[in-house]
Amino acid sequence: MFDPEATHRVGTVVIVFGAATVVVSLPLVIAGVAGVLGRTASVAAAVDVLVHIVPVEAALGNPRERLSVGLLGLGVGCSLLGVGLWVQGRAERHEKTDG
Repeated sequence: MFDPEATHRVGTVVIVFGAATVVVSLPLVIAGVAGVLGRTASVAAAVDVLVHIVPVEAALGNPRERLSVGLLGLGVGCSLLGVGLWVQGRAERHEKTDG
């Protein structure tokens, strides 16, 4: 249906964007976790904040938005990596059955 070479190229581009998104998002997550750990009195309180941060704080727009954006970026980046690998796998499987 599609040209296998073009499909493989699209998969490569998606993998590159996914990897770049993960690399950019990791420092945001690390800085966000460090900020939460620096503002809480104990490790137990920090873990409690981190466990409940995504559903509550993402909607409220709290100063911890850096962590929420970083986690969102990690999710998008990992999804892009998965889609890119899937597309490349299908292209290679298609080439194997044709050749």
